[in-house]
Amino acid sequence: MLNLVEVKLGNQLKKEEIINICKLKNQHWPMDLKKQIISWFILTHKNDKLLSISFKENTVAFLRLKLRKIIANKKVFDSYTLSEVCIDKQFQGKGLGTKIIKKSQDIIMQNKIPGYLLCESNLINFYKKLGWKNIKNIKTVEKVNAEEKNLNHKKTCFFYNLLSNYDNIKLVGKMF
Repeated sequence: MLNLVEVKLGNQLKKEEIINICKLKNQHWPMDLKKQIISWFILTHKNDKLLSISFKENTVAFLRLKLRKIIANKKVFDSYTLSEVCIDKQFQGKGLGTKIIKKSQDIIMQNKIPGYLLCESNLINFYKKLGWKNIKNIKTVEKVNAEEKNLNHKKTCFFYNLLSNYDNIKLVGKMF
């Protein structure tokens, strides 16, 4: 069934599901399948929330919600980051991106924490339409007390469910 968004934890996928997701990701971030699978096991944590839509046993939409930290107004908060959002090229333009993003927003709201994502400039209007707020002057740090860096100028940072007006937001962790 095409309309069902399935949510699983990082440790709940079977080998076939991982391979299907890696094949889908390969449409957007080409590398050989073996490298895609190796990077899967490096990136995946057992508590990641993995959202997918399948059609005839093939994954046609996928995104990862990864629990991360942010620093805002000198306080550390839990946050979800959306990553690896991808739709099978044959299924683009059919509303699957909207559907899977809205499901991630439901999870963010249920957990009462903010979510953020980094996107390329061609997707800015898409995320704005879905209620994501563009936040400027974002810094990144690899660890809570590490040296600050400016976010890569090619990326735009959006937040959803940011619980207050925060200044000086820092994303904690390695930015891929």
